[in-house]
Amino acid sequence: ELLHIDVGLPWWQAIGVTTVFLRLIIFPIMVEAQKNIVRTNNHLPTTQQLQINAQLASMKGSHEEAAFANKALNNYMMAENCHPVKTLFPVMLQGVFFGSMFFGLRGMANAPVESMKTGGLAWFSDLTMADPLMALPVITASTIYLQLYFGADGMNAANVPPFMKKIMYVLPLISIPVMLNF
Repeated sequence: ELLHIDVGLPWWQAIGVTTVFLRLIIFPIMVEAQKNIVRTNNHLPTTQQLQINAQLASMKGSHEEAAFANKALNNYMMAENCHPVKTLFPVMLQGVFFGSMFFGLRGMANAPVESMKTGGLAWFSDLTMADPLMALPVITASTIYLQLYFGADGMNAANVPPFMKKIMYVLPLISIPVMLNF
């Protein structure tokens, strides 16, 4: 709202500038997450062996041995700075930033903020209404699919089980009807 009212940008520009600004804030955090993914992949053979040891101990019913193996796994990941939680934190932080932006804009559109009715661009000039051509949901789903397909998010699809890979590629398609309702 600051960019729209005080700076005088139309809503579509204010939303775009805010998105770019938030991406710039999150960029260094995402770079760290990518570095952690590389570290985690480099230590994958050892961590997998430690996980197998913990699972075998648990299957044998030896709770002390399983606890020891789990502690060894956790200690190894902490010592080598490759804990998977360090990869999840940036994703959760990004979700908080963009989720709050989404719900804020949705609340403004539902209020409705009168200036949003004429603050759009091209075919979506009324930002309080759904995209009449459904182009924005299709474009969004397409870019998500391409990002997954080309590994632009840093994830190596070769390490993903085939069933999960199919789900990853179908989710953008499923997201289109979901996005139409938002």
